[in-house]
Amino acid sequence: MAVEGRGIGKALVTALLARTAERKIGNVALLTTTAMDYFPRMGFTAVARDSLPEGVKASEEFKSACPDTATAMVLVPGQ
Repeated sequence: MAVEGRGIGKALVTALLARTAERKIGNVALLTTTAMDYFPRMGFTAVARDSLPEGVKASEEFKSACPDTATAMVLVPGQ
């Protein structure tokens, strides 16, 4: 059953970003290989992988789960 176009992705991202705001988490970073066109609509900007915070670079996702070709993106609240 296809679920594209039903707003599920937007609802999930919106809910997660609301939680980061509630917890007063600042910038939000992600890696994606397929949604480089989607996340800018949610306020994310593509950045150089080496500009990501050290905590992100130390993660398993950054080190091995996501390929080096994954696009790094950051959301800075209030921008």
